[in-house]
Amino acid sequence: MTGSVAPDPSVTTGYADPVLPLLVVLAAVPGLALIIRRQHPVATLAVVVAAVFAVTALGWRTGNLPGTVLIATYALGAWATLA
Repeated sequence: MTGSVAPDPSVTTGYADPVLPLLVVLAAVPGLALIIRRQHPVATLAVVVAAVFAVTALGWRTGNLPGTVLIATYALGAWATLA
């Protein structure tokens, strides 16, 4: 979350000012979803992608949130069944 809130002087792209409580929730959701990634990899990927999409759609910086998409995608490939 700190990557989404802390100012980065090297970035010249204009971002919308985040509503901090909503950003905290949206940043915590992907991390919490990763807790259940072995039991429910499809649901985990869906929740993580939705949260990252929401942060991006609101015009806020994503910080390290795209990394959670990579972890959830790996979990999908490693633990999802093909039945």
